[in-house]
Parts: sequence; C-alpha cells; structure tokens
Amino acid sequence: DKETQLKETVKVLNAMNLYVSGEEISAADNLFVVDSSMLTADVSAIYESLTSAIYPVVAEDAHNAGYTAYQSGKHDEAIGLLTTSFKYAKTSEFSSRTLYFLARSYYKLGEIETSIPIFQKILDDYPESRYITDASYFINLHTN
Repeated sequence: DKETQLKETVKVLNAMNLYVSGEEISAADNLFVVDSSMLTADVSAIYESLTSAIYPVVAEDAHNAGYTAYQSGKHDEAIGLLTTSFKYAKTSEFSSRTLYFLARSYYKLGEIETSIPIFQKILDDYPESRYITDASYFINLHTN
C-alpha cells in the first residue's frame, strides 16, 4: 500500500542523508531494514546504488577494525565489528577471514558453543578458505 511504500522510501532517504553526512554504518543499518519490494522503480534504483556504494566500505572498515581489536585482545569489541562486517559482505574476499576471527573471538571468551557453528559455516560456505584446517581443528576438538 501507499503508506508502506512511503515508509520504505523515507528509510532510503534517511540512509542517503546519513551517507552524505559521512555516517556510513548508520546509513547501512538504515538500508538493511528496507523492504525493497515496496519501493518504486526510481527509489529502488537509488536503494541499489546506495547499498552497492555503502555495504562494501562498511564491511571492509568493520573487518579491519575487528581484526585489530582481536589482535589487541578486545574480543567483545571484535565480535561486534566482525559481525557488522559479515552482515554487509558475505561474499567478499575477506568473508571467511571475518568468520574465522569472529569464531576465534567467541572461543577466546570461552563461548565454545557459539564459536563451533561459526567454524562450521566456514567449512560449509567457504570450501576454498585458508581457514578450513584451523576451523576443522577447533570443531574436532569439541565434538564427539
């Protein structure tokens, strides 16, 4: 209906405004909740342009900051950043690395039950990943 269409259009406009203001993460968060099926063709084109411009940047920045946090032993911070990275880029060249360090962060916090399905996702979704051997090791260590 027109009211829903307007609400979704406003979300896109808010995201555009945030993006122009340099607030990429907030813009990405706003775009993420848009029901793109409710947009007109013109607004849908803007939505697609914004997501393709914003998501990869947010994902890479969050990945890099998350890895730095992991290296510094700030595992809670790393979890938040790496989760954000994966949310916006599941098919980038660093996706399996993002998952690996996300799983390792949970692991380092002693949250083994949370880390195992993430390690498994690397095996299932990224068979060419350089983290396959390590992910398998951690899974085998805590199963059976």
